Formats: sequence, structure tokens, C-alpha cells
Amino acid sequence: MLDDGTAGLLAVKRRGGYAIVQDPDEALYQSMPRTARRYVAVDAVLQLADIAPMLVRLANTPVVVPKGSAMDDTTDQEARISALDQSALEQADTLGVVVPFSCPDCGGVLMEFYDEELLRFRCQIGHAYSPESLVARQTDQLDVALWAAYRAVDERATLLRRLAEEAQRLNDTRELQRFTQFAQRAEYQKEQLRQAYLKDAADDPLP
Repeated sequence: MLDDGTAGLLAVKRRGGYAIVQDPDEALYQSMPRTARRYVAVDAVLQLADIAPMLVRLANTPVVVPKGSAMDDTTDQEARISALDQSALEQADTLGVVVPFSCPDCGGVLMEFYDEELLRFRCQIGHAYSPESLVARQTDQLDVALWAAYRAVDERATLLRRLAEEAQRLNDTRELQRFTQFAQRAEYQKEQLRQAYLKDAADDPLP
């Protein structure tokens, strides 16, 4: 379960492979190829249309595997964690230092460590992130949480208005006032959540 691809490129280069990244200027998420170029000695930066022909040429080019090119211990351990190898899972907490935020995919404990110069994060069952991909996943989760809260408050406001109508039908002034006040409070909360979502979208650090 690799992150945005940078860790995978590092592993490829360690095995003497050829690393290609997409031209950031045409990428949907420009931060991803830029991160790869920052931390990996890539061999080519290509536009999307040129990547497939390059892969075909590379696939038909004989390769001499250099001696002593086995993956390092961390790469091998991470691969076994991703494969849910029990012994590797039991040793997962040796990869790095525990950080005070959870894995956005499973809610598990996240650890941070350096892969050469690249800061990375990984949970104990194999979800892995670069800083950019972790922020992106947190943003996705925040969007889901905000909209879930918005829907819950919206339903509460609708129910309270309905109860206020029922109190009015029964000429129950006290309950009418109480439900109306609660409904107004729920509408205020709903607007606060809407504004929080709009601000989060406007401040998104990963265009």
C-alpha cells in the first residue's frame, strides 16, 4: 500500500530501475510528481502521452541487474506488512516514531520515519503516506465528516420545526417557543458548518 508513488520510485531506484514521473504542469495533482522529483533521482520527466511508449521501449531493452541490489530492510519489511504477514505486523511499531494523529483510512496509529530524505507516515497494517498524500486523505475525511455533521444538524432542524408546528396546532405556547428556539439554534449550527466547509475548500493546500 504505497503512498503517492515517491516511496515506490525510491524502491525502484534501489533495485537499479528506471524512474519516470509525469510532467507536473499537466498532472491533476501537481504536488505528487514534484515531491517525487524532490526526493528521487528520476531518469525522465514526461508528458502523459509519452510515458506508455517509453515503457514499451524499456520493456524491450535488456537489463543487467547490478550486484548487491537487494532491497533494504525497511522496504522488505514494508512489503511484508502490506501483505499482512503476521510476523511483520508484530514488528510494525519498529518502523518509526508514533505521531499524535490517526491513519485516515483505518483509524489506526500512525508512525513517522525518514526514507532517505523523504518524511513518510505508515500505520501498523500498511497504509502509507507522504506528507502531501496524508494531508489529501485528511482533507477527504474532513469533507466527509463535515457533510455528515451538516446532514445531521439539518435533519434536527427539520424535526424541530415539525415539532414546533405540532405544538402550534395544539396551542401549546410553551412547547412552541421551546422547539422554535432549538430549531433556530440548529439553523445557526448548520450555517457554521457550511461556512467551515467552504473555508476548508478555499484553503485546500493541494490544488
